[in-house]
Amino acid sequence: MRGDAESTIVSADFLADPGGISHAFIGVAADRPAFTVTTTEEPAAVVVTVEN
Repeated sequence: MRGDAESTIVSADFLADPGGISHAFIGVAADRPAFTVTTTEEPAAVVVTVEN
């Protein structure tokens, strides 16, 4: 996944294996942008919000 030229996020890569372990890598255009991480149970998810 790749972002456009105006986006703070320039790339996001995701890898999941059959054993249930997931890895996500988010590339950003800023030095240290503010971000928040939240989780949900239904559906199970991790949500990362990166400030612009």
